[in-house]
Amino acid sequence: ILHIDSLIEGEFEENSIRKDFSVSERVAIAKAIEEQLAGRHGGDRRSKDFQDGKISGLKEGGESRDLVADRSGFGCGKTYESARNAVEQGIPDLVEILDDGLVSIHTAARIADLDEQEQEEVVEAIQAGEKPTDALRAVADPAWSDEWYTPDYILDAARAVLGDIDLDPASCAAANEVVRARQFFDKTQDGLQQDWQGTVWLNPPYSYPAILDFCEALVQRCSEGSVREAIVLVNSGTETQWGQMLLSHGSAVCFPASRVKFRRPEGKSGLPSQGQMLVYFGPRADRFKTVFLSIGAVMYGVQAGISRLEEVA
Repeated sequence: ILHIDSLIEGEFEENSIRKDFSVSERVAIAKAIEEQLAGRHGGDRRSKDFQDGKISGLKEGGESRDLVADRSGFGCGKTYESARNAVEQGIPDLVEILDDGLVSIHTAARIADLDEQEQEEVVEAIQAGEKPTDALRAVADPAWSDEWYTPDYILDAARAVLGDIDLDPASCAAANEVVRARQFFDKTQDGLQQDWQGTVWLNPPYSYPAILDFCEALVQRCSEGSVREAIVLVNSGTETQWGQMLLSHGSAVCFPASRVKFRRPEGKSGLPSQGQMLVYFGPRADRFKTVFLSIGAVMYGVQAGISRLEEVA
């Protein structure tokens, strides 16, 4: 049991409070301290003094909000304000992943500024394994996450494996200038609703859940046989649902030796915050390995191993 007066007088160490209580619990503790201090100093009138100035006799010379933050394990007033914003404005699922340590206090506060539906999208992406800052940016600025055009050297290698590319189902006219697919679908055509045939190059939208939807579509069409061979370029999110799906069904995977420098709209270039992987689907994993070893480490996937066992049998 915590006694607020004891907290105010500093009888509990900040690290102990931080270790023993979740973020939302510490916000509740901080608010209780605020109420107690306001009561000590005359209710509403001194509550304003508490909000705006210093409290005599307690942490002289310090900001009142920093006192509250210190006693509730937040360290500084700015962090406490961010935590309070996240808890008070965030949806329950956001507060839950904050308490579980899946997202930082300051990132959670930024997510809480979104409307409820957008918060749900960000939380769902984080729960699926996305990096919190990337998940937030993907929802707050979808164009940032979706418009990443593949550089020439990657596509040269892809064509060396696939030959002519029949289809790029998640593209645009600007991107296809380099991809040179016989057919491509842009956002207005919704590639998920179209037929996929032959050889496919896929650099899917990186926003969630679009990336999951396109990866699922690729795996399904490869399994059905309408797609003969395919290469997909994604972030190396091996812990994500879509990452596990690709690695479980692909024939081989290449992890580039350095992060891929993408082309961005208006001629700009962009370097993502994490590495990438290129997953190959098809019967020629050896050819993929020969070509893509110049780009990075290559490993055979589960499907390639199954094929080899079948050949031996």
